[in-house]
Amino acid sequence: MTMKFNERVSFSAVFSLRRGLNITRANYQENGVPCLSYGDVHSRYLGFVDAAVHPLPKVSTDYLDSAPQCLLKAGEFVFADTSEDYEGAGNCTCVLNESDGLFAGYHTTVASPVRKEICSRYYGYYFLSEDFRNQICKAISGIKVFSITNSILNATRLLFPNLKTQENIANFLDKKLNYIDTLIEQKREESKKLSEYRQSLITQVVTKGLNTNVEMKDSGVPWWGIIPTHWHVEKLGFFAQTKSGTTPSSSNRSYYEDGIHNWVRTTDLNLGEITDTPVKLTELALKETACQYVPKDSVLIAMYGGAGTVGKYGLLQVESTLNQAVCAIFPNSKVLPKYLFYQAAAFRKYWMVYALSTRKDPNISQEDIQRWKVFIPPLKEQNDIIKYLDKKVSEIDTISTLTQQAIELLTEYRSSLISAAVTGELNIEEVTHGE
Repeated sequence: MTMKFNERVSFSAVFSLRRGLNITRANYQENGVPCLSYGDVHSRYLGFVDAAVHPLPKVSTDYLDSAPQCLLKAGEFVFADTSEDYEGAGNCTCVLNESDGLFAGYHTTVASPVRKEICSRYYGYYFLSEDFRNQICKAISGIKVFSITNSILNATRLLFPNLKTQENIANFLDKKLNYIDTLIEQKREESKKLSEYRQSLITQVVTKGLNTNVEMKDSGVPWWGIIPTHWHVEKLGFFAQTKSGTTPSSSNRSYYEDGIHNWVRTTDLNLGEITDTPVKLTELALKETACQYVPKDSVLIAMYGGAGTVGKYGLLQVESTLNQAVCAIFPNSKVLPKYLFYQAAAFRKYWMVYALSTRKDPNISQEDIQRWKVFIPPLKEQNDIIKYLDKKVSEIDTISTLTQQAIELLTEYRSSLISAAVTGELNIEEVTHGE
């Protein structure tokens, strides 16, 4: 049996709105007063924030005098007023504790309760629910950036159960979500360890080989140490060719609509085999631009995008075109493509050495990739390494996939539990009876 709530009130009847500080990231400093900006709401503290516990950037104490209205109090809410994706529109966090001072930062809107019969923790959960988020999503518009205005917030209609019910729901969710979040964190830790083991296994095999009893020599590469004596080291440019692509004008829809030709971007580099791409190009795009096909078995490496993207890799399993941020590598007969793919996996984190030492913008070039020193065993040994790693990596990836699925299911359950509880679809009195 549900206890679904029917009373609704306008947002403006429950909350008043004001803006956060008119600053940018450039105003952050090492010491000062903690500041909660829209990026913190989106990426770190969605739902609830405690200034005494959660690390936050700081701004000058001068704002205590010049902008005291931007200081937050416990029980207030901070909405990110812009989002780069549709799903993030309306993201919000409830201030549990402002500690010794906490500012609302840039691109934020503060909602302060104007009625006494409010349990802020209940509304902290309610603002995460489908009931509220669906109202926001129906009202927003945009292409690359979605803005949340005061009028959009004030137009929403909020469920308004009595204070005792609000408190009971918040207490119920506090307890249940603490358990769920613990499980999610355990699974994330398992996933992290699997990823680390995968990386260490690949690195060990492509730098030391499968036979640990062979004689070793110095590799000449500082971070790799020793390699088997019968292996040799060559810069990639001596045994492989490289090529990058281009991006047809995104304003010309005829280059993309109903496209049939695969087009790889850095976001498509999945650290595995690439068999298809979500964005495709038309015949017209290939005819009127510099886009050209690269062959199957090309090893792909991301050149642009900073530390989080540079060095991402993939092994192309279909003919495809590329954008300008992706480098395709075609080794000659001395090196098997799949072996080079595993070398790329081992080398990924070291690409930033090239990037940071050559330019202010942390990207790499084809010339950097051509200078990459690759360890080359005999072809038979390359093939043995491929077979061994294919088997081991497949086993790890299967476990990783199951772990990730468990995280997704727990996350979905978490969201559905919040929505069911705050709307009364879940009768928490029945659920908790006897506990």
